Amino acid sequence: MVRLVVTGVERMRDAEGNVRLAALHGINAQRHWRLTLPEALLALRTGRYAFDVDCQGERRRAEVVITDGSEHLSARSPAHGNLFDVLPDVYAQTST
Repeated sequence: MVRLVVTGVERMRDAEGNVRLAALHGINAQRHWRLTLPEALLALRTGRYAFDVDCQGERRRAEVVITDGSEHLSARSPAHGNLFDVLPDVYAQTST
């Protein structure tokens, strides 16, 4: 199993104005990576990848949670709630 450490996220607003995760950013073997949320969910479903969320001195394993028919990622912490909510924003670099 490949463990990918999540250190930041990209967020975006959906059609209703709610803030949603758009992509995950992290590091593995000293290499930076970025996966869109659909790519991350697919990677988790294969069983070959696991995401460890590293935030505010805690590291928790991410899991898929289904609410109202939608899949979401969660990494619950007793001290901070869902660590995805407190991860720093990372802005995707685009080439010009």
